[in-house]
Amino acid sequence: MLARCGMRINEPLRLCRHHYRPDEGSVYIERTKFRKDRLIPLPQSVLVELKNYLSVREAFRAGDENPYLLAGRKNRPLSDNHVRSVFHQTIEAIGIHHPGRTMGNLTFICIRKGQHRWIKSSSFLRNEPSGS
Repeated sequence: MLARCGMRINEPLRLCRHHYRPDEGSVYIERTKFRKDRLIPLPQSVLVELKNYLSVREAFRAGDENPYLLAGRKNRPLSDNHVRSVFHQTIEAIGIHHPGRTMGNLTFICIRKGQHRWIKSSSFLRNEPSGS
């Protein structure tokens, strides 16, 4: 869902089962980054994978009452840190390389062409030369 639907890392983790709309082929995301709700259409390949995941989950965890679509342990969602780690390992394994760039909760990025570093400081970004 991250790669195919343009979701932020936390968005699929917060999805509950009732957010998944298999008949419409979509998921409903409440309170996004800008506190808006949005309906995300899922590509056919994602629908197939999600259906397979839910079938396997039901087979191995019959009677599972975890409310989250992507279930973690103890009725919680998957761990944010675990998903980030696997996501970044996968990106690296398939050969996508973003030097100095953190996806997700952005703390800083290094821009090679301009040789500047953008640092997130409270509610604004300030531009500093890369030497500082």
